[in-house]
Amino acid sequence: MADGKEAAARALFSKAIKLGELGRTEDEIAAYDELIATIGNASDVTLREGVALALVNKAAALGLLGRCEHEIAVCNDVVARFGAASELPLREGVARALLNKAAALCDLGRSEDEITAYDDLVARFETALELPLRERVARALVNKGSALGDLDRYEDALVAYDDLIARFDNASELPLRELLANALVNKGGALSQLGREDEATATCEELIIRFRAAPEPALREYVARALFNKGVGLGELGSREDEIAVYDNLVARFGNSSKLRLREEVAQALYNKGIAFHHLGRSEDEIAAYDDLGARFGGASEPFVREMVAKALFNKACTLGRLGRSNDEIATYDDLIGRFGDAPERPVREQVTMALFNKGYRFGLLGRNDEEIAVYDELVSRFGAASELPVREQVATALFNKGYTLDRLGRSEEAAAAYDEVIARFGAAEESALREVVGRAQYEQRLTQDRSG
Repeated sequence: MADGKEAAARALFSKAIKLGELGRTEDEIAAYDELIATIGNASDVTLREGVALALVNKAAALGLLGRCEHEIAVCNDVVARFGAASELPLREGVARALLNKAAALCDLGRSEDEITAYDDLVARFETALELPLRERVARALVNKGSALGDLDRYEDALVAYDDLIARFDNASELPLRELLANALVNKGGALSQLGREDEATATCEELIIRFRAAPEPALREYVARALFNKGVGLGELGSREDEIAVYDNLVARFGNSSKLRLREEVAQALYNKGIAFHHLGRSEDEIAAYDDLGARFGGASEPFVREMVAKALFNKACTLGRLGRSNDEIATYDDLIGRFGDAPERPVREQVTMALFNKGYRFGLLGRNDEEIAVYDELVSRFGAASELPVREQVATALFNKGYTLDRLGRSEEAAAAYDEVIARFGAAEESALREVVGRAQYEQRLTQDRSG
């Protein structure tokens, strides 16, 4: 009888897996339900393991559908059925269910209950010797620390991270080493949030020393993140030269990597290096850092890397403007606009709008007013329908500046039309920045009317 039920259960399980692969999640859940109805009360160990796995998978499927309350209920069922089991597969099922339950609680914004689920998992399995259970204890502690950080309970988060570090300090297994590195990165972030930058930097250095020779991709990524965070921390402490040296170390280690996460770290390090030079007043070195970023990643397709390139070009242009190199400044804005003018990514679009606005403003300072107005018109034409607040602010200010320039040129009717457009587009806006531009447009409009009346 057990053999027949086992065969039926295997068939139903295979069916459920296939349905899940096909994206037929509701049918997948139904297959798991049929399996559970068939062998849910079995005493045979193999069948019980099948029930546990079906329940865990069902919970995950419910999570994919956003049915978090149902997912939690199924996870609770797993714990109720198998919480006292001694068999490793059943214990693993309980640990997985508790992690899934915590994730669902997180999605529901029930952070305190999420933390309680992590505590339950740790309490149940903290003495386990089996790697799958030790790994889930470590993951629960990392996730608990993150959840506490999201609640701004950074001191409590440090306790969770230190607990993990103490438990798995000498672990040799890769999954545990990765979670240890994760905890060290997060611990550094929590210390930084508490304003304890010296300790945060020391924690980053601890990670770097532990894992600097690690060949595994995930650990290399954590080393890169620790180097970047260490650089940021040194910058916060005002140690700009040391900050730059850390970024150089990061670029030297990982600058030729093709891995996405490492490319992102390298790009961000070069960008921050430019900013550090800016704080030191070393403008030519700042520009060189931005040029290095552009040379390495100018053709990148990854959204975050593209954002760094766009921001570097914008900063480079601004620095050139401060150096009085207006033609080079305008050429750099044109480079940015040419590269990213049609970019779909919001952060990159914001850089394009700022570049257009600054280009127009520079033309105005140079007395090239027709070109100034043309650039403002281009900005409005490209981004006038945008919904993002930073972009809308640029559109509003461009229209205002257009009106102000036209007024100074004695073209009062055109100036009034520009102010009217500001008011028509943004008069009902609730955002303070837009309301301020509208107020200025209304004021200048009245002055224009008074002069012409």
